[in-house]
Amino acid sequence: MKTQMNIKILDWITYLFIALFFYTAASKLMTLSAFEKVLSKVPLIGSFSHLMAWTIPIIELVIGVLLIIPFTKRMGLYAALGLMVMFTVYLGYMILSMSAEDLPCSCGGVVSLLSWQQHIWFNLSFVGLAITGLILYKEQKKLRA
Repeated sequence: MKTQMNIKILDWITYLFIALFFYTAASKLMTLSAFEKVLSKVPLIGSFSHLMAWTIPIIELVIGVLLIIPFTKRMGLYAALGLMVMFTVYLGYMILSMSAEDLPCSCGGVVSLLSWQQHIWFNLSFVGLAITGLILYKEQKKLRA
């Protein structure tokens, strides 16, 4: 019974990440020039804004696809964890290095409506979900072995 529940939880975590990454990637690609313009204002990214404007949503789409394919789900969960940690570190850096009124938001869709602090909590929640997903994935593999 517990195994079935763990599988369902892992599935829901996977679905949440797929929805998040496809949604934010699509949102960024649909407003690509605006996304690139915002990225150009970011100190670490500025001169690479054109490259990053394409790279970030493509990475999000690739991770979404990895999560869909059962054989690559584990890799997708690790990639999702890594990307969410990187986004969270980026947010922390931005908050610490820029004044509140100068903070550019390069997020996609509804996520862009969050405050910077809410966005950090949102990202940390997804970091937690990725870790939980990896633990459940490992438990599921042990039971099948």
